[in-house]
Amino acid sequence: PGEIAAGEKAINDAKAKREQVKKDRDARIAALKQFDERKANVAKLEKDAAAVASDPAKQKAAADAAAKAKQELGNAPAPVADLDKALAETDAAIKSNADAVAAKRAEGPKIEAAVKAAPDCLKAAEAAAAKGKEALFAAQAAANEVTDEIAIVQRAIPSLKAAQFNV
Repeated sequence: PGEIAAGEKAINDAKAKREQVKKDRDARIAALKQFDERKANVAKLEKDAAAVASDPAKQKAAADAAAKAKQELGNAPAPVADLDKALAETDAAIKSNADAVAAKRAEGPKIEAAVKAAPDCLKAAEAAAAKGKEALFAAQAAANEVTDEIAIVQRAIPSLKAAQFNV
């Protein structure tokens, strides 16, 4: 249960991160589009300035407008490749954690069955131990009988040897 909860938390965290990265990516795409529009506007203003080159008053105003637009243009936003990579990594993390959670959930019934079967296994082991003890006691009794017979035979040997010479 703890591992499943941790996996679900990791999935939720990864989904939240994915949403944030997606928002950042969408914002950067919009910024790139705006930059391209401003860049096209600068090109149009420069083209207009070149078209009115014969009239110095119009040419100066058009050139100033183009220069101002170019100055406001600034640097292009960064490409979205790093955000695409972060999205792919986040998606992989979500899938990995989802698979792990599914596997843990699949183990649940097996663990429950093992827990339910544990008392029966314990009883069977105790019964086998009792049978083993009985066999041990029987073997010890048989060993004691053999030991008693050996003692009797060892006492009889000297008597038999003495009887051999007394005949």
